[in-house]
Amino acid sequence: MANFIHSVRRRPNAGGGPGIQIVGWASAQSDSANFQNSLGTLTGGIGGSVQTGDLLIAFSFAATSNVNIDMDVLDSGGVSLGWTEKYDDYRNDSNDSNFGIHWTIAGSSPPSSVYHPGSTNTGWAALGLVGVFRGVNQTTPFDVADVPSGGLNSAIVDPGLITPVTAGALIIAGGGCAFGATAITLNGPANMDAMQSVTRAESSRGAFLGIATKTWTSGDFNPDVMSIVNPGVDDPGNSWSGFTMALRPA
Repeated sequence: MANFIHSVRRRPNAGGGPGIQIVGWASAQSDSANFQNSLGTLTGGIGGSVQTGDLLIAFSFAATSNVNIDMDVLDSGGVSLGWTEKYDDYRNDSNDSNFGIHWTIAGSSPPSSVYHPGSTNTGWAALGLVGVFRGVNQTTPFDVADVPSGGLNSAIVDPGLITPVTAGALIIAGGGCAFGATAITLNGPANMDAMQSVTRAESSRGAFLGIATKTWTSGDFNPDVMSIVNPGVDDPGNSWSGFTMALRPA
């Protein structure tokens, strides 16, 4: 049985940092097979469609058992779209986390949809989020090196500390967790402005994926832990994978 949630928690930071706008987000979910995520209706931002020059970031997550999936962004035929890979992480526990992050800058014919990889099993969840950002530096879209994170024995996601260097940088942080038949939902980092999330419960292995944003002001920034809404349902067989990044304004 599947359970789908797509939400904005707390105040949507639709404007992003100075010069950066969050156009919006698209979400999708499935199980075994590759699945489509349409970019035609974007939510949680200023709205509108993808335009030339927009930065698109795809976040793909799947829960598995002893299966390490290539988390690339695909076309309808299952062929890689050639987006730049930032992250492809695998955490092996009873409930394994597969997490991929890929990006591209929209050309003269912006994409209308992407496909995320399925989990390879009808009892395992697969999730996808795509964020669309405008006003990002076209030469150096990412302000500093990304900060990956991840762990075993819990579903709690703990994104790492980052130190941007450019005024108006937009911090993006979050991640996903894999769990068993008991569904888990996470809170967004309490010190960030907004979180988009999607979750799917399955008969064997479910998953949650959440991405939050925050305009950087100064110094180090350490996103708060993404705690479990109902802590009593965590399990030592769960796993998680997370990240922190910063976008540089144009």
